Amino acid sequence: MILDRLPDIATTAAEQVKQQLFHDRLKHEQDIVEGYDLEASVAFIEELMCRGSDVFEVLRLMVLLNECNQGIPKRHMDALRTELLQTYGHEHLLTIMSLERAGFLRVSTTAKSSFKEVRKLLKLVVSDEEPLPHQKPVAGPSGSTPAQTPAQQATPNFNPTDVSFLYKGYAPLSIRLVETALRSHSWNPVSEVLSLLPGSHFDTVQSVDANGLPVDKPYKAGLHMGGAQQQASWRGSVHGSLAGGGGGGPSVGSETGHTSPSSSEVVLVVFIGGVTYSEISALRWMSSRPEFPHKFLILTTKIINGRTLLQSFVDPAEFSSYYDMKPGFQNAQVSPNQHPDIKKEARMRNPPFIDDQERSF
Repeated sequence: MILDRLPDIATTAAEQVKQQLFHDRLKHEQDIVEGYDLEASVAFIEELMCRGSDVFEVLRLMVLLNECNQGIPKRHMDALRTELLQTYGHEHLLTIMSLERAGFLRVSTTAKSSFKEVRKLLKLVVSDEEPLPHQKPVAGPSGSTPAQTPAQQATPNFNPTDVSFLYKGYAPLSIRLVETALRSHSWNPVSEVLSLLPGSHFDTVQSVDANGLPVDKPYKAGLHMGGAQQQASWRGSVHGSLAGGGGGGPSVGSETGHTSPSSSEVVLVVFIGGVTYSEISALRWMSSRPEFPHKFLILTTKIINGRTLLQSFVDPAEFSSYYDMKPGFQNAQVSPNQHPDIKKEARMRNPPFIDDQERSF
């Protein structure tokens, strides 16, 4: 039964990938993250609205532009807001206000964007000509050979060594933080980066007292983790950013007490706000690498993507007006529950396995 459905899934994905608009959108997403021409990105967002593209595709690019540039210049923000309301309806004014209250849309100031500094320090973007982070030249018979680049990783039979290959040269902020915590066993090497991110971070060692109650102590490098009492080092952070792709940043806890060199540590990674399937795949790939002999346990409040995240800011009553504007829906003599496209969109918004209790949580 599953094999019968796979060709249909592949056909749908292939049809999307063949469209030029898909590649144009992907290119501009990469340009926004890498900090290229802001004017061109704004022009492309306006082009999408003129084409009547899905409103969530437009909002995704606007939010991405906002997060990577610490806001949008006032003249561009005013123009995009006006164009969006005129194209998709003034009821989306509530959507814009909700995004502004959450900080996902705001007018930029003269301050320098912190994301540019974070992108540089954590190597979030790895170009085709640039060696991958944490990778050193390997000595060979004729001397040293340069580190592999993302372009070389794309060649057949090549074993990728960096998570950026999953995202075509981009490494999510959340995954880079997990990598740093496991490589350095402390936040100290990236304290400068963490100071640029919203939220707090901490290093503690958890042990038990004579009564068996947990006791947290500040983590110190070289602290002996053995002894009669089992101890665990917890490296945690709480950050809220879209740069990692999820609703919130990760909190990393590594249980290091009484483990032998041959055994795998169990690392708990907590995503408050949501995590994407691609981030889960990245952690799964990391666990297969010899430099990360860990078993990752992921705890999250929700599985999200760009669309579902933005839908939480849209009033449900706006969907009916949105479909009335789409070609083929005007004067349709069917109810929203009868039209197949509306039923499909409704299932995406309200999956049947999410009950009211989980939604309130």
